[in-house]
Amino acid sequence: MAKDRLRQSFPNTGGWDFFSPREQRDYIETLEWVRQQPWCDGHLALTGISYGGIAALIAAGLRPEGLDAIFAIVAGEDAPRELGLTGGAITLGMGAWLAAVNAAKFLPSPRGMIRNRVLGAYLRDRVREPGGLGHAARIAREEDHPDGYLNEHWDERLARFEEITCATWIHGAWHDVYNRSNFRMFDRLALSDGRKQVVVDDGYHLTVGSGFGEPDSPQSLDELQCAWFDRWCKGIENGIDGYGPVTVRRQGGGGWVAHPAFPDPAAQLRRLYLTPEVSGSAAHANTDAALRDTPPDDLTRLPLPTAKASWTSNNVALMSMGVTTLLSARAGSDDRGAEADAVTFTTAPLDADLTLSGPLNLRLRVEAGGTDAFWSVTVTDVEPDGASATLTRGCLLSSLRAIDTERSTYIDGELIFPLHTLRADTVLPVIPGAPFDIDIEINPTSAVLRAGHRLRVAIAANAPGRHWLRPALKRKINGQSIILDADHPSHLTFLAVGDR
Repeated sequence: MAKDRLRQSFPNTGGWDFFSPREQRDYIETLEWVRQQPWCDGHLALTGISYGGIAALIAAGLRPEGLDAIFAIVAGEDAPRELGLTGGAITLGMGAWLAAVNAAKFLPSPRGMIRNRVLGAYLRDRVREPGGLGHAARIAREEDHPDGYLNEHWDERLARFEEITCATWIHGAWHDVYNRSNFRMFDRLALSDGRKQVVVDDGYHLTVGSGFGEPDSPQSLDELQCAWFDRWCKGIENGIDGYGPVTVRRQGGGGWVAHPAFPDPAAQLRRLYLTPEVSGSAAHANTDAALRDTPPDDLTRLPLPTAKASWTSNNVALMSMGVTTLLSARAGSDDRGAEADAVTFTTAPLDADLTLSGPLNLRLRVEAGGTDAFWSVTVTDVEPDGASATLTRGCLLSSLRAIDTERSTYIDGELIFPLHTLRADTVLPVIPGAPFDIDIEINPTSAVLRAGHRLRVAIAANAPGRHWLRPALKRKINGQSIILDADHPSHLTFLAVGDR
C-alpha cells in the first residue's frame, strides 16, 4: 500500500488534509517500505524545505526505525500559530499558498494517472474538495469558526520535538514566515549540542541560503546537508557536529557568529519606555514619539490611524516570501511607507553599538472604542539617513491576549516571550473605553545597531497584505489608542549586549 502511494505520488486521489494523523502514518509506512528495498542499507535521512521540512520533523518525532538524521529548511514549530493565525488574525499567505497548491495539483503527469487508473477519481476529488480551500474560506468568512482558533484539531498536526532522537539540523531565516520558532524548536530537542544545530541567515522563505559558499559565509547549503548526513548516517568524522551549535547572521551588517545557546549568553535584560515626546526622526509617520529610559510623567492618549495598504512594507515582503523585494528596492529594507499609518516610538541616536539578541515583548496600555482591536508591531533599525530597516515583528488581537504563563519565557521575573493561548475558551472581553494591558510577542532577532543609529517601534492597526480581518471582526473595531501612563507604563523589554 505504501509502495502504491509512493509510486502514484503527486496525482493521488482523495482529499488532502495536511499533516493529519493519516498523512503522518503515510510517512512511517513509506519509510518502512524504503528500508525494505535491496538498495537501502537501513540508514535513513530526511530533508525538506517548508512543508517538506515540517513533514521531516513530524516524522522524526514518530521515531521510525532507521532514521538517523534530518535537515529541515525554513520549517516551523507550529504552522497554524505562525502562518495561519498569527496573533489570532488570519494570514493572507495561507489562502494564497492553498490556491497555489491546488493550481499545481491540476498539472500532474497524465501518463501516471492513466497508468494507475486514477484519472477519473482524481478529477472528481479535486472538484468536490479543492485541497482545503473551501475549509479555509469558511474560516475566513465565519465569525466564530472553531478552526479560527488554535485547538486540538490543530495540535494533532504538530511535531513532537521532545520525542526526536535522530540528529537534527534546523535552518531558518530572520524574514521567513516561520522565523518565530527556529530557537524554540532547537531548545525543545532533547539532544546533545553536536546532534542538534540551528543556523539562521538574513533572508526570506525563498532566498534561504543565499550567499552561502562565499568568503566569510558558511558553506553552500547542499554541502552542509551532505556533511550532516555523512556524519550521522555514515559515521564520517568530518567536524560538522562541532558547528555552532547556534549560528546566526546578525542583521545590521553584524556578520556571522556562533554561540553555545540563544539568546547570546552575554546579553542582559533591558527596558525602554514609550513616551509622547517627539523624537524628531519620523516626520513621515502618523505620530512621531519616543523610546526613553524613563516612563512619562503625564497621561497621554495616542490614537492609531486606519491602516492603508503599503506594498513596499516588510510585512508584505515576508508574506510574499521575498518576491516583492525584486519589484522594489525599498521593499523589505525601508519601512517608512508603512510607518505613515503608524504611531512610532524612536530612541535618540545610540552612543555606541548595541546588539539585540533574542525575543522581545511589547507591553502596551491600550483602549478600544469597540469590542476588539488589532495591533501590528515592527521593530526597526533607523539609519542616519532615515531609512527604517525592519528587524522583526509581532501582532495580537486584543480579545486573544490571554497568556499561557507556563509556556511563556521569563527572565528574572520579567516577561520576555509571551505565548498566547489563541483558543476560543480563553477569549477575554474588551470593554469599550476601558483601559487594559496587552503583551505582544515579538519574534526573536540578532541584530547590531551601530552607533548613530536608532531603535524604533512602529505600531499600526493592521498590516494590509499580511493579515485578513474578517468582516465581522472589523465591525467590532471602532478606534484604538495607546495610553502612556506612568502608573501603567508601556514598555519594550528585550535582551542586548552593549551600552546605550
